[in-house]
Amino acid sequence: NDILDVSKIEAGQMDVEHVSFNLHELVQDLITLYRLRATDKSLLFRFHLDPAVPRYVKADPVRIRQILGNLLGNALKFTGHGWIGLHVGARPTDTGHELKFVVRDTGPGMAAEVQDKLFQPFMQADSSTSRKYGGTGLGLSIVRQLCDLMGGSVTVESAPGKGARFCVTLPVEAGAVDQ
Repeated sequence: NDILDVSKIEAGQMDVEHVSFNLHELVQDLITLYRLRATDKSLLFRFHLDPAVPRYVKADPVRIRQILGNLLGNALKFTGHGWIGLHVGARPTDTGHELKFVVRDTGPGMAAEVQDKLFQPFMQADSSTSRKYGGTGLGLSIVRQLCDLMGGSVTVESAPGKGARFCVTLPVEAGAVDQ
């Protein structure tokens, strides 16, 4: 699926919807799923939904779920002890809101030179990563490209032994229940 998504994005065939949906419900579904997975690994799951986050927004719920699922999945995959977490915030803009999703973990972290290449296709932190953890190295490339398609951005902050912090910002329009 990752290879198909990359191909669609690069061919300009990836569609981004603009539909109203319940953002709180989408986030809660992800929290339920990843909290269970974290518990299975004896990890804590930390979550905060800022009161400023609107319940209904107009954006692409499938792509937002894909972005957050990828980041939470990576946090879970690379964290052996401690915790993973999601913080959701928002600030008003002229056309709606700018959402801010922060995924953090207490995993192994990574050096600055790795972070510079992290969003490139097929990138792994080192050659042993795919042997130890699996994966194609496409997930973060897809996250970056989806953020770009939706007019947003993704950044990472990390250091060896200090875990990682991924921050996604996405502009959304105000949504409504009946749309």
